[in-house]
Amino acid sequence: YMANEFIGKQIEVGLSKEAVRNTAEATCSRWLKKVKADLMVKEEKVVDDSTRGRLEGGEGARIVKTWYEGSLEGIVHADAIGFLLMNIYGASSDSGSTGNYSHALTLAQSIAHATFTIFSHDGAVNKQKLNGGMVSKLEISATVDDFVRFKAEVSAITSAVSALTPSYSAENDFIGKDITIKMADTEAGLAGA
Repeated sequence: YMANEFIGKQIEVGLSKEAVRNTAEATCSRWLKKVKADLMVKEEKVVDDSTRGRLEGGEGARIVKTWYEGSLEGIVHADAIGFLLMNIYGASSDSGSTGNYSHALTLAQSIAHATFTIFSHDGAVNKQKLNGGMVSKLEISATVDDFVRFKAEVSAITSAVSALTPSYSAENDFIGKDITIKMADTEAGLAGA
């Protein structure tokens, strides 16, 4: 399992929405630029307590559940952050053409939100894909003289070897002065806020 762990390293990470929930995608939709990843294998074990004539409390243990858990953090890029938001909200409708799209996120009234595949590329050392990706916590922070940044706590189910090589697309990023915060009693009131 140690070869599948990424502890506080800056590696190449990509994301894809899974067409079938918890089934890894073969291709990566979007590679994130310079992401710090901290993904660890987690295990749940059960002790075999069927001992007889021994002082020990168990004969051994068996693994009953394995999963991946950890965090991703970096600069918010317009398209890449959409995969994390899609998982949190569960439903999105996209409209637009010729490279300009509007993404409306809606809270799905189901606990079975779309999952994503996490692709990781650590040079020649380790290339893998983790399926069933879910976000448990997402923090987005903005300060005046810096890029808007994110930190996401994520989990995934299983891993498989990936042969993909990262390929980057142009991304839009944001700095603190690009952000406007408005408050209103209703959504319709935001335009005049």
